[in-house]
Amino acid sequence: MKKGLLVFASLALASCIAVEDPGVYWDKAGVDAELVGKWKPLTLQEDEVKVDEVRIIDKSKDIVVEEYMGGKKVDDSKSNVDNQQSPLRTLQVGPHRFILEKSTKDPSMVMFRYTISQNKLTVYNDIPETIQVFLKKNFPQAKDIVVKSYGESLNEGDESGEKYTQIIHFTDDVFRILSQIPEDESYWKESSRYERIP
Repeated sequence: MKKGLLVFASLALASCIAVEDPGVYWDKAGVDAELVGKWKPLTLQEDEVKVDEVRIIDKSKDIVVEEYMGGKKVDDSKSNVDNQQSPLRTLQVGPHRFILEKSTKDPSMVMFRYTISQNKLTVYNDIPETIQVFLKKNFPQAKDIVVKSYGESLNEGDESGEKYTQIIHFTDDVFRILSQIPEDESYWKESSRYERIP
């Protein structure tokens, strides 16, 4: 998956919700008009290439992200074999808003939560450990949204590794479960912040 956003790219590589089969929900996703515009990163960037402006552009049902440094568009094509930007959309799930990033090679996608308040955009990583407790307590029979450990499939039953949240099939039941995960910091850790600019 080629990250079309250098600043946001670390999100998909960090803790995000991995979706194996989006079902109908990729088609139901679109563009959050409030997200469209110019944003200044407020969070320390760890990438080799720094940016001082992120532009989110409405392209019909998809969004395109362009990044700038000193007024010049950042070209990350040299650092990516696949120069095609991954399709991006947004989806409202109950009180939550998510950015969806779809693979260009298969139906899978990743999703991460964001909020916009008083011209500030905040992006969050999910916290799999507390989501796992929430699922066990409230939806013990859930099979299509689970918390796994990296490497678990290689070492059957080994749950000692770093965890991540995975949606196997994005069904209506999964949508309902996601919508009921509380909004507080026990479940979502701030990853990055941006300020809207003219």
